[in-house]
Amino acid sequence: MTLNRIRAASQSGELLKARRLARLLFDWRDLAKDDGAEVKAWTAEQFKNDAAIVTFARAFTTYSWSQGMGMSGLGDIVAKRHTRAGVDSLDKVLDLAAFRSRVEELDARNATDDDGAAIHEFLEAWRRRDKNPRD
Repeated sequence: MTLNRIRAASQSGELLKARRLARLLFDWRDLAKDDGAEVKAWTAEQFKNDAAIVTFARAFTTYSWSQGMGMSGLGDIVAKRHTRAGVDSLDKVLDLAAFRSRVEELDARNATDDDGAAIHEFLEAWRRRDKNPRD
């Protein structure tokens, strides 16, 4: 039943609006039991749409917060946000090289709106991860 609902949402366009898109893509892969062929075909079709690339970038961007203790308890007063690109295992649900290429293409346009900022933030986090997989 869940698989049928995911499939229906993918056809209607609702899947791209899902709050937990990343998880649903992996659920789709697991439930379809086809080694990701169906979800990869769907994501490949979505790569033609710039708005879908932005949606994927947002879905795979994660944040954590930290606050240092410092010396004598005098640490950071303001928590620092750390942005991460959640690209581990993405190759199971999409063509990672094609996705990266599209993200870089959109970033090169230097858009200054919220979508451009989301793409840039995701790509920068991905580049940091390339240099240091623990980051």
